[in-house]
Amino acid sequence: MFYGRDYKKFQPFVIRYNQAMGWQLAKMKNDDYQELQVLPTTILTAQFIVLHFQLQTGRKQSLVIMNDALDFKDYQYLLVGLKISGLSENKTD
Repeated sequence: MFYGRDYKKFQPFVIRYNQAMGWQLAKMKNDDYQELQVLPTTILTAQFIVLHFQLQTGRKQSLVIMNDALDFKDYQYLLVGLKISGLSENKTD
């Protein structure tokens, strides 16, 4: 679960990876997952992730996920999952 800013309110988000559907996002208040495309401007580090993504609607958003916002294992799983899906660590160009 992550907290992201949406229309000046902080709301919890769930991000998951499904091998058939790819990366998906849902707000905690509903269980309606949307497919998302992780953008190459996403930044991956051991301390934080700046996740840039585009929803199916074309809307672009970003989430900052600090390493202490999740259990160590969950953060590592997310970091490795993003790397495996084509992103590299410390991508800041």
